[in-house]
Amino acid sequence: MDIYFIINVAVCIIVGVLFLIFFKSRSNLRSASIYLVVIIAAVLLNYFNVDGKLQVAATIGTYAMNFMMILFCVIHQSSFKAINARINRPFRSSNLGSTNTDEELSVAAREIVRAVQNMAKSDTGALIIIAKDNIPEYIMNSGVQLDAQLSSGLLESIFNKKSPLHDGAVIVKENRVLATGCFLPLSQDNAISKDLGTRHRAAIGISEEANVLSIVVSEETGIISTVESGNIRRYITPEKLTEAIESAFGIVSQPSAPRSRFRR
Repeated sequence: MDIYFIINVAVCIIVGVLFLIFFKSRSNLRSASIYLVVIIAAVLLNYFNVDGKLQVAATIGTYAMNFMMILFCVIHQSSFKAINARINRPFRSSNLGSTNTDEELSVAAREIVRAVQNMAKSDTGALIIIAKDNIPEYIMNSGVQLDAQLSSGLLESIFNKKSPLHDGAVIVKENRVLATGCFLPLSQDNAISKDLGTRHRAAIGISEEANVLSIVVSEETGIISTVESGNIRRYITPEKLTEAIESAFGIVSQPSAPRSRFRR
């Protein structure tokens, strides 16, 4: 085997391994397994082609391997975009320059929780995106720029079923509603439950691409869910929701003072 073939194989394997590290769903594992089998077959054909008797088969195997890599990348292009986003997250601007106090952010968190609870009780569908860093510009431009003070009343009015913007997502940064009616990329992960609709796929999709906390209220069941880095958690209680929002806001919880072991 010449050096160029070895480099080619190494690139193909790196692509497959990188995909498997980030996306371990059953369907993706099956797809990656077929891809890796073709690579192994190409390697074996080239390895045993010592006297040139298997030259035709080895050449076909090499072309098949390259074709499979291109096909694999095309089919899973959305997943590779998510990988790129995850890798680049540490280099993006963070929320360290906040001008809000922890108390102001805690108030904002309570307003979100109140709105989410009210919408869950009335089976009002909602999708709230809390930006930890910067949201991609194309997502912000897909909606209506607002930049308004966050309140439970504002969120509930936006997601009112008679509102023209209730189908889109609301983008929140700290205690401001930046935009509403935004369209989000849908996750292409085949492992997502069929019971989850477009809102949940959108919540997962944006969390794969950007550093956000997605909050979803199901219109059918009123179930509250949160999504971070593509991982969805359902049946979220108000207490857990508050913790998740405060963590997304970067609020540092103060440890409670230790109790004395002795009574006076």
